[in-house]
Amino acid sequence: MYNIQLKRKPIYAMLFLLLGFCLFQVVGALLTIVPMKILGLDMQSQVGTILLLGISSLSLFVGTGWFFSRTAMKGGCQGFSFGSKNDVKTYSLLIFFMTLLAIPISTYLGELNQAIPFPDALSGLESWLHELEKESMTIIKKLLSVTSLPYMLANLVVVAVIPAIGEEIVFRGIIQRMLFNKVQNAHKAIWLAAIIFSVLHFEFSGMIPRIFLGALLGYIYYWTGSLWMSIWAHFVNNGTLVVLAYLSSKGILGIDVIENDIPMAQLSGYMMMAVVLFVPAVRSLYAKRKHFVSSADQSIESDPMS
Repeated sequence: MYNIQLKRKPIYAMLFLLLGFCLFQVVGALLTIVPMKILGLDMQSQVGTILLLGISSLSLFVGTGWFFSRTAMKGGCQGFSFGSKNDVKTYSLLIFFMTLLAIPISTYLGELNQAIPFPDALSGLESWLHELEKESMTIIKKLLSVTSLPYMLANLVVVAVIPAIGEEIVFRGIIQRMLFNKVQNAHKAIWLAAIIFSVLHFEFSGMIPRIFLGALLGYIYYWTGSLWMSIWAHFVNNGTLVVLAYLSSKGILGIDVIENDIPMAQLSGYMMMAVVLFVPAVRSLYAKRKHFVSSADQSIESDPMS
């Protein structure tokens, strides 16, 4: 992981990142709600939902990343460490299979997460989060429960392509590297960024699997040195859900992917089989890792997992 090269003090860089979030949240709303009202499009319709989520996500994450690169980061967008063309040949197929294997593990962790009781003292927060999750699930169901191929392809763009690019730019390309600058420890930076990634989704029932996914994406970025590779893994994870939901809606699969109606015993079997293959895949990626030396701490390369 390269140290992120800032042209401002870290505290000011963080303020510019927060400013970017606020600014492009407003920009995203203006780019969607105003034109849709002018054109008379129903925001509750399938088309309206796709446009609303797609444009707002593109604005919030890609816009914020661009704004930060122009105002606080040296080298502009080139400072994100996207890697080289050789990385595609070296890592892409391995990361594809590794991400597929991570899905049943993540799903199993999600089931365990839902069994964790919320503290009684935080019942008010629990109710608020529950309402947010309920609204989010309603949107997801409407978005993914389609039997039309064009809508499925549109969902791939909105659910997989845009979030993969935007969220990786912000969480791995900016936040993870800023944390690394501060703590000078790759593992701490990766897991802290993963926790932030999970918390900012405001979904308690999915907290643990998102931390797992965020850490996986963080290590992929760190070990490959290519933001494109973590973007690729993020796309595979989200895109698989879209495709499986489409096949489920068409009746091709015998399970409800969105509701995850797989029995726990069966899911446990899938998870254990995935772990058996996932661990060697991770070790293979680790064996191919690039070595990055921090300008502030040359000893990072001696870390056995760095």
